Amino acid sequence: MLSAEGWIPGHGRPPFGNAPSWHRGGSPGQSSERMISLGLLQIAAENVDLTFDRTQSCGLETGCSRGALMSATQFVSHDEEARPIVELLQFAMEATHIPSSIFYWIDESMRMQIAACEAVDLDRLNIYQSTFYAHDPCSPVRMISRQARTQTLQRAGCESEALELYRPYMALSGIRDALEMVFWHEGRAVAGLGLVARNDQDCVSPEAWKLAESMQRYVEASLALHPRVMRDRARRRLAREFLLSKRELGIAELVARGLTNQEIGEELAISLPTVKTHLRSLFAKLDVGNRTSLIAQMRKAEVTR
Repeated sequence: MLSAEGWIPGHGRPPFGNAPSWHRGGSPGQSSERMISLGLLQIAAENVDLTFDRTQSCGLETGCSRGALMSATQFVSHDEEARPIVELLQFAMEATHIPSSIFYWIDESMRMQIAACEAVDLDRLNIYQSTFYAHDPCSPVRMISRQARTQTLQRAGCESEALELYRPYMALSGIRDALEMVFWHEGRAVAGLGLVARNDQDCVSPEAWKLAESMQRYVEASLALHPRVMRDRARRRLAREFLLSKRELGIAELVARGLTNQEIGEELAISLPTVKTHLRSLFAKLDVGNRTSLIAQMRKAEVTR
């Protein structure tokens, strides 16, 4: 059974949990440090009678140049927190036999912030972001408005006039169908995963959709322990409990990153006296006397559920 932390004992490490490798200095690429438990996700696949083959190639070809489909996982964000997402991308492609994938975070404006992708043309992805996002029947903003978690492009298109405006991008990128998943945490959409079927492939099968629905709760439970989600949770809690402004939250995060007052001023394009004024306000609201105590309060807010 799924535990409160989203992990089934006996099936690998708790995803994203138990002092993951980026907290201990380990290598995120080591199989023993997998942030997404492949054993856990394999259970989801077995629930819908799909075979998970760790050695399957997903039909990706090597040696692709930029501007063609890229076979290696591309990290738009190169920090260590983005790297473990590859486990989820690879599993999803292998289990569904859909060879292209994108993982993205969803910001407060409900826009996509691409974290990693595989077998995706980044140039065309930029065109999507700048021109066709508003017409995508499976865009995060449309799925969020419907409180949806999983959807396919073809089925969503049947319910939306936007598909006709989106077809030029489908033709440009050779897209036949797509399977979209949006992951939620504490009532907010925090991330998404898109799997793209090309013109030479079948549309998303009912079995693949069922797999996505089965995976949903496992991935959401795992993402709750991801550092980015924990930081966002801390931001909301601090703002709510201590009535912090966006500026104060921003300065608190820069303090936690180790920036000096001068560096904070340069980062935010504000004067040094203004930085000091905000810091005094932060110390008073959080009832702390120094930067160390301020950072401790922020870390406490991250782990409190």
